[in-house]
Amino acid sequence: MDWDDDALGAPLRPEDSLWQAMGCADPGWPGPERVRVLAACSSTLDVAWQLVRRGELAPWDSVLCARQWAGRGQMRRSWTSPPGNLYASVRLPNLPSAWVPLVSLMVGFGIRQGLGQEAVRLKWPNDLVLEGKKLGGILLEERDGVLVAGIGINLVSAPPIEELRSEAALPAGRLPAPCPPVLALWRQLVHGLRLCYETIPASMSPAAWCSSLSSCLAWHGQWVQVEDHRSSICGVLCGVAEDGALRLALPGGEEARITSGSLRPLSPNS
Repeated sequence: MDWDDDALGAPLRPEDSLWQAMGCADPGWPGPERVRVLAACSSTLDVAWQLVRRGELAPWDSVLCARQWAGRGQMRRSWTSPPGNLYASVRLPNLPSAWVPLVSLMVGFGIRQGLGQEAVRLKWPNDLVLEGKKLGGILLEERDGVLVAGIGINLVSAPPIEELRSEAALPAGRLPAPCPPVLALWRQLVHGLRLCYETIPASMSPAAWCSSLSSCLAWHGQWVQVEDHRSSICGVLCGVAEDGALRLALPGGEEARITSGSLRPLSPNS
């Protein structure tokens, strides 16, 4: 199969690796993972899936680009991708079956650890929030038993509020300056993600991890609203269940478990 130049921006030879593409060598890369670097592409997910089809993307290998012209988020929404921010996709190994419903949150937690920013919170099920603004997002795609995570983080710029869709739950934000170089930051993130992925399931149960995750959740203990095209529900966010569902304490004392929908903070007087 030949490379699709429209998807990649430029042909990439099978033997190209991170350091060949960058024209340098770095013995400090933590582990055998490889990363393919492109100046521009439609989406790093598109490139990752081409590599998967060619048998050239092993677990923990990734794709990193400077600019996307067709980046995508949840529900196939467009992801604005100007130069300077981080756009990457990484192939994930398979987790034990009990952990599969928690993969999105596991990726978010690992990215948070790699960022080293204690103020970053996880917005269920797949966003990163800093100081009330959306810092980045995670999109999981699975095909034929292969799982790839697309990750976008605003490093130097964020779209203004007038460019966001009208129903967006939060304004967009960015990491505080100064930011590490993109390649150096991606190294940190892959390392943090891999460390979490390999140590957490080996050391605790899903229930125990979900309990410990509460302090990292955006709006934990606060009133929130979750809505989709069918319904809307309000309650106090009290955690995440083992099956990945969001747990809400309802006004009548019951607990609701939400498996899908858009989450936003809510005043109890709303």
